[in-house]
Amino acid sequence: MTFQDAPPVSADKSHWRLWARRQVRNTTVAQWQAVAQKICSHLAQTPAFKAAERVLLYWPIANKEPDLTGLLARFPEKTWALPYAETPSGFFAARYAYNDPIEWHPTWGVYQPAGLPGVTKIVPDLVIAPALLTDAQGVRLGHGQGLYDRYLATLLKQNAAAKVLWAVSQAQLVPKLPSSHWDIAANGLVSESGLIWL
Repeated sequence: MTFQDAPPVSADKSHWRLWARRQVRNTTVAQWQAVAQKICSHLAQTPAFKAAERVLLYWPIANKEPDLTGLLARFPEKTWALPYAETPSGFFAARYAYNDPIEWHPTWGVYQPAGLPGVTKIVPDLVIAPALLTDAQGVRLGHGQGLYDRYLATLLKQNAAAKVLWAVSQAQLVPKLPSSHWDIAANGLVSESGLIWL
């Protein structure tokens, strides 16, 4: 998987986001599957992943993000969670068991565990999240709603030791992205090429 004709480093977030969306549209299911399979293999061998008891993952948007949900069945001993859009301003980590129903949240554009009541909040010690793009400093470019930034700001007050990984294709890693004061950088990046701690 490769992305072509990247914007200049001086481009703003909106230009990077538009370019990334166009590139993602040109990728195939087979390309995403190959990326996801390698990411899962790298994670399974990573001490930080092995040690994590509570993990916030994500349910992928088809053909736009690496599908890591195979980890749910492979590591049933972990307490898994997905984002749950609780309020208009953000989400919490909601416990999720493999094969539980999910639902689409149209406002935020995420899949989440289906329906309250019965959704249990957890405080994860590892967050694995997708990105449109990321850079070598761990800056993430998402879809522009700031959901992960707000959530991570809260999480790190609850659990300062929590680790954050962006899960991306190597093609989504660029040298430098514009950043804002509220952007929270990851501790590491995991792609088909391996895991890099920052």
